[in-house]
Amino acid sequence: MKIYKNVLSDNTFIEMQNELNLFTKSQKWGVNRLTWDNYLLEGMSGICLATHTSDVVKKLIHTDIKHYLPENCFNIVTQYYYWGKHSGIAWHKDSAHLFGATIYLNVEWNINHGGLFVWEDKTGQHVHRPEYNSMIVNDDDEYHMVTSVSAEAPYDRLTIQIWGELNE
Repeated sequence: MKIYKNVLSDNTFIEMQNELNLFTKSQKWGVNRLTWDNYLLEGMSGICLATHTSDVVKKLIHTDIKHYLPENCFNIVTQYYYWGKHSGIAWHKDSAHLFGATIYLNVEWNINHGGLFVWEDKTGQHVHRPEYNSMIVNDDDEYHMVTSVSAEAPYDRLTIQIWGELNE
């Protein structure tokens, strides 16, 4: 895993916020209970909503982060994720992709509210606390998970999920 800070520009955040304001009133969101494989839901009882970013926002994100990504990455998939109370994702790998990445969008996040990124590598297990505008990249196909968001969290955990693809 690699962790980077301050990865998105202010302009990208403005465009994302404008887009999210439009998208939150639309009916274009998928639900984890309907779209994820059952093993990803194990131990999680909450709802995670997801929708693809627009092509405009996808290009802005790619421009901002491309120097952090593997050189052989020709295409990325970008999605907004709203992680509601009790949502998370069980241990898994992103083996179908060149890499998986998460960018954290909450300006503040209390570590006691869960939603922590946990991964395992050769040296053991590690935990990453969601931090605004930071990105974690899994390009080593390591097992990872997101702990359940607490019922006490005052707001949803918001991220951009990114997957790298070899094909154009």
